[in-house]
Amino acid sequence: MPFDAAWHFQRAQGSYDQAATIQRSMAEHLVSVLGPLAPPRGWSKVFELGCGALTLTQRLCAIFSEQDLWLNDLWSPPPERLQKLPCRQLHFLEGDAEHIDWPRNCSLIVANAVLQWFQQPLSVFSKAYEALEPDGFLALGLFLPGTFAEFQKASGRGLDYPSEQAWTQAAESQRWREVFRHTATTTLNFPSARALMQHLRDTGVNGTAREVWTRSRWEHFLANYPRSSDGSWPLTYHSWLWILRRPS
Repeated sequence: MPFDAAWHFQRAQGSYDQAATIQRSMAEHLVSVLGPLAPPRGWSKVFELGCGALTLTQRLCAIFSEQDLWLNDLWSPPPERLQKLPCRQLHFLEGDAEHIDWPRNCSLIVANAVLQWFQQPLSVFSKAYEALEPDGFLALGLFLPGTFAEFQKASGRGLDYPSEQAWTQAAESQRWREVFRHTATTTLNFPSARALMQHLRDTGVNGTAREVWTRSRWEHFLANYPRSSDGSWPLTYHSWLWILRRPS
């Protein structure tokens, strides 16, 4: 993840869980699907990439408490929040998930709304293959092209999201077995441009660099942002929940 993007996320830790309605919904859906897939004794070792504000973590622990939990992010959440997690053992790995060593013999690896920040998102399959035990699960909450389309059009910047086809081909090339797939397109509508920007700040996704919004740039943004028929300011998320199983 670029340093400046990480800075935005760290600054938004206090507001993220409430403001990130799409990411929160993805986490809840992902956990609801994982429930019936769990082995009789649960997953013995769970590793979460980019735990951030613990949006997914807390929901995982509510269902799967008897586990060794490994968390990763660029910085550690407040100790008092970690201490409240009902897990058997808790380990925290600080650093960029693309470059640190992952724990081995995991039974479940999860990542929600994280991989779009990887320099090479598709590399998750190789790293997860090495970290998971045979028949272990990889559960992903992803964003696809079309996410933030309105913002990208008006600002001229944004992330390059791998397509569904690119993800599928990468998984098939390593013989991952698909267990669950669900895509959804959701558009949030804001009453003003400033409300839209506040949402982006509160979720930490207001850019990949600490750029200064000059008057001329702001006016260009306002003039070019697509508007809904009722005059509101739309922001589209194209999400994908995907669960795969590591080949034996």
